[in-house]
Amino acid sequence: MSEIGQTSEKEKGSEMSQNSVSGGTAIVTGAGRGFGLAIAAALVDSGIEVVGVARDAERLKAVASEFGGSFVPVVGDVADPDLPARLLGAYRPRLVVLNAGAVPEMRPLHRHTWATFGQVWETDVRQAFSWCGEALRAPLAPGSTVIAVSSMAALSGGSPLSGGYAGAKATMRFIASYAAQESDLAGAGIRFLTLMPNLTAATRLGGVGVEGYAERLGVSVEEFIRRRGEQLQPEQVGQAVLAIRDGDAPNGSAFTLPAAGTSPGASSSGGRTDGASGSPRRRGSGLIRMPRRARLVRRSADRPVGPRIWSSRPMPTASSSSPSPAGCAVPTRTGIRRPRWTRPSASASGRTTLRPWSCMPATRSPTKTWIR
Repeated sequence: MSEIGQTSEKEKGSEMSQNSVSGGTAIVTGAGRGFGLAIAAALVDSGIEVVGVARDAERLKAVASEFGGSFVPVVGDVADPDLPARLLGAYRPRLVVLNAGAVPEMRPLHRHTWATFGQVWETDVRQAFSWCGEALRAPLAPGSTVIAVSSMAALSGGSPLSGGYAGAKATMRFIASYAAQESDLAGAGIRFLTLMPNLTAATRLGGVGVEGYAERLGVSVEEFIRRRGEQLQPEQVGQAVLAIRDGDAPNGSAFTLPAAGTSPGASSSGGRTDGASGSPRRRGSGLIRMPRRARLVRRSADRPVGPRIWSSRPMPTASSSSPSPAGCAVPTRTGIRRPRWTRPSASASGRTTLRPWSCMPATRSPTKTWIR
């Protein structure tokens, strides 16, 4: 077992490169238990050599004895800023899965100190920042993939007992997105993606969360789990990593992973949907690719400035309750009840009137509209 900073890392890296199969080498942080262990198992089963990083030497030793020569245990702390350069330089992985994370202190906001509130930031966010930055500086080989394991709490913000957990997980996604942009600008060919699994009692971290929120609601753990429905299993996360790695999703994409059997389009799950239709963009069983941020489009004679919103449903025409000029469509997305009357234009009489940003000729497709 390697200790960080010892020369044996390079020796093991060379040996792994010589013996690795076509799947290449992967680094998985937090590989001793939970999602990380399941991810490592899925990769090993697929013929990929895995470098498993964790702080618990005994757990890593047990995992290594189970997986054999396809798993190299490395004891290290992902919050160590020097760790990424050492491991990326030694093993030159084709895949990096940033799964390690701190277990948050479960207490209400006013019972937190800044240290307990920011605990997840000091581990999870620091990990994403250090590893994504080093992947660009090294850089990893073109075609390599970095997957940041976030959480669906990053979307819902529904973790009031977990301190800065939801915000930290959201920031992990932002960092991966920023790194993806830099990779594209530099032509590095490195993909940075985010996977956001749902809360589950099947892991140590999730179990702590389930216990805390069950107590907050005054119900038993069993009742809390029953209300949430089918639980996400670590093996599903392992398979999701494989699906993302082998997929062709655009750089910077993020994926949510609810438990099997849940409704991906339900707002209660925290998942995002594709446009206004509520239909998720699916990639594999239960895996949902979130829509990318709407891109800005230039103004033309028949198209105003603003993000383009796509919908699979025809946009309704104006009604008496929401008057708009003939031929204009009224967006029906949540929070938009009527056209945004902000565009001034001169009428035939010379008086200035307001026209909606969303107004477009009736000849254009009824499934597109632009709003500012």
